[in-house]
Amino acid sequence: EWIPASRQILADAPNLRGMIDTELIYQVELTLENEVLTGDGTGNHFTGITATSGIQTRTHQAVAARGLSTDNMADTIRRAITDVMLEFYQPDAVVLNPIQGEGLELEKDDNGNYLKMYDPVSNRIWRVRVLETQAMTAGTGVVGQFKLGAKLWDREQSNIRVGEPGNFFLQNAVAILAELRAAFAVTRPKAFEKITW
Repeated sequence: EWIPASRQILADAPNLRGMIDTELIYQVELTLENEVLTGDGTGNHFTGITATSGIQTRTHQAVAARGLSTDNMADTIRRAITDVMLEFYQPDAVVLNPIQGEGLELEKDDNGNYLKMYDPVSNRIWRVRVLETQAMTAGTGVVGQFKLGAKLWDREQSNIRVGEPGNFFLQNAVAILAELRAAFAVTRPKAFEKITW
């Protein structure tokens, strides 16, 4: 992530540089989160968890499997947890888009009472930690054992550099660049299950 900036503006508003650095680092780290979860593997993009070949998949069913009554979101998440466990992995996180997180928290029974299966204070459902992030595509979620099933190699943490590319010197401008170097791989695809609602 980068932004051009005028030397005069940076000199006249010293706090502006700190704000720019903070924004650029935020964008780089959000991009990294997007790549880990949903990267498509083209070009310099990671192959994210949801795009990795061999991960398990589950589609939310309005009519439940195994002869039970209608499934809600909590039921589908529990079934995904079971699927991962049947592959000999212990799920350590459920990752949801905030839209699905809201839907899960607001689920009600037939009498209009909240089910309260998802505890947003401790961020847990079915004893598994829940992470809500905009990096997860709306309408999908992932259950998995992240610590064992995927690896992120952080070669160089987020940092800021300033330079004068091209004719920036003549324009009395600089480029402020935020970058990091990392690699990512899903090493055990069966440790993950993608849920589609």
